[in-house]
Amino acid sequence: MKKKGLFIIVFCLVIVFIIPHILGYSTLKNYYPCNAYVMTNDCVWYTARYVDFYDGNFFVEDNLIYENKQVNISALPLIDPIIYGSLLILIMPFTNINIALIIIKTMFFVINFLLLKRLGDKVFKDELYSLFFSITIVTQMLWNEFLLVAFYILSLISKSFTTYILSFFGRGIDDLVFTVPLIFERAPRPNLIFIFLTLSILLLLNILENKKIKKSVLILYGLGWSTLFYAYLFFYVPFFISIIFLLLIYFFKNRSVFRKLKLAFFSSLIFSIPYWINYWNFKNSVFYADYVMRLGIESGHFFRVLDVYFLWLGIIVVFFLLRKKIKTEWFYFCLTFFIGAFIGLNIQLIIGFNPQPDHWMRKVIYFILTYMFFTISYVLICKLKKMHKQTIIASLILLIFIFASVWQIEFFEMRKPSLSLPYEEIEVYDWLNNKENISVVLTDDIVMNYHIPFYTKHDIFFPQGAFTILTNKEIINRTLKTYALLNYSDDKLESLLDNDQKIYKNNKELIEDLNSGVHENFYKTSIHMDILGMNYTKKGWFFKGFEEMNVYFNKEDLNKFMTEYQKMRINNTIYLPEKIDYIITKQNLNNKTPFKNIDIKEKFKNKRYFIYEVKKLNK
Repeated sequence: MKKKGLFIIVFCLVIVFIIPHILGYSTLKNYYPCNAYVMTNDCVWYTARYVDFYDGNFFVEDNLIYENKQVNISALPLIDPIIYGSLLILIMPFTNINIALIIIKTMFFVINFLLLKRLGDKVFKDELYSLFFSITIVTQMLWNEFLLVAFYILSLISKSFTTYILSFFGRGIDDLVFTVPLIFERAPRPNLIFIFLTLSILLLLNILENKKIKKSVLILYGLGWSTLFYAYLFFYVPFFISIIFLLLIYFFKNRSVFRKLKLAFFSSLIFSIPYWINYWNFKNSVFYADYVMRLGIESGHFFRVLDVYFLWLGIIVVFFLLRKKIKTEWFYFCLTFFIGAFIGLNIQLIIGFNPQPDHWMRKVIYFILTYMFFTISYVLICKLKKMHKQTIIASLILLIFIFASVWQIEFFEMRKPSLSLPYEEIEVYDWLNNKENISVVLTDDIVMNYHIPFYTKHDIFFPQGAFTILTNKEIINRTLKTYALLNYSDDKLESLLDNDQKIYKNNKELIEDLNSGVHENFYKTSIHMDILGMNYTKKGWFFKGFEEMNVYFNKEDLNKFMTEYQKMRINNTIYLPEKIDYIITKQNLNNKTPFKNIDIKEKFKNKRYFIYEVKKLNK
């Protein structure tokens, strides 16, 4: 393809990708695309780690808690703060954090497209189809969400028939609401880490094609593969299981390929040593047991049975039947990668536990099945006459562009109320950013607790459990101290901790609630999820589906917490070895706290917030 044509396609893709930002900056005041109302994990907590790197913490540990800044342990992937943070250092002198992240994510979006285009050229050897393949992946991503395209178009023709069909998938018509932007807007998954996966696949195919590759270059291939260790558990596990199967295949099929594959594989393991050192340190720390429980660990020895297995089996059977029409190396990779992902989905059968098992299906298995689906479609469409084939593919590309644009516009219109921050909230961040020293901020505003580590250089006192390595005991301790310092009554705190989380029937209902301004009610249940996570045990050998999360405190725990809280308040003093510099709240505390060993002084206020400076007294 001529460079000019490729440039035009890239330009059009970029326009589609940044539609929400174009609309946001042109129609909204205080447009802040990264905020807790839109995509909490990706837009605030992960990106807060990049800001931490930008602020000079080049080994990002617990980026929320001041006391954990020197533990030399990272519970989250190591590579994305280094890459994002380094780019922020280059870009931030010229703009603000939101625009800098838009630039970086758009750049990664383009890199993903170009790498996928290269993969498509290698696998399909049809330039127009590889364009369709790469454009569709970067705009729709084709996890299970790809089906939204077909169902959405079908719903425009017949809503009742679409509702009937969706019922077989356990979904409703309101689930077709586009509540999020295009998937590559998410940082780092898949925005950055998909680059490492696609690059690793390209390098693997080069080896399987038995190309002449120097040993020194094969070692560099291993370095490329090792990035998966530092990027995403759910990619490196199936990829390396795939390589193990491929080593077995090529040991008998082609010894030359086997030797190259072996050298690159063992090189990757050597380059992964820092990952395992960090994991070993974390595994043997006081933080590990509680953190992995909050993360979501499924315990027990059982085989998972899902309704979608028949759909998966159908795709694999057709893929296998068409194997003679498929590039051999690609066939081997797809099949072995799927086996690796399926082993990951059921790894609890072997080792007795599985971390966040829903990720295997949503983010890995649907991805590789998508690649199989594209391959099957290519084989079938090649049976058509060349003119008909090109017309169909070109029409599909145009349809995907239109649909992606509609998706982006609908997302913006639906989430418009959530894409601006209140002016009073921005004033607080500006005030904090004018302080030279790194401070620790205590606040009972859950949303602001999400935003402070991202929009300021400061740390927080009361963290969200999925992104701190604090023990459960310490998180509870900080929770009680937060509400005690703000003089919450026993009844008020108990109602907060005992709050029943609203169950949303569909995405539309959830977005309506978030946009209506009740986000604080939605987010206050994060206390329960932070402590209890998704931990559960399932005995037996067969298990259907995924267990529902239990994110509530039981009565015994609740009574224990309330007893601790009452003692805190009765004693009229509070043990506070942790660093606290400021309290931010919507309450007017009148420069007083309920504790005689803590003094506060109002430093700032606006129509919505009060900021108090905290001073510990020697009493």
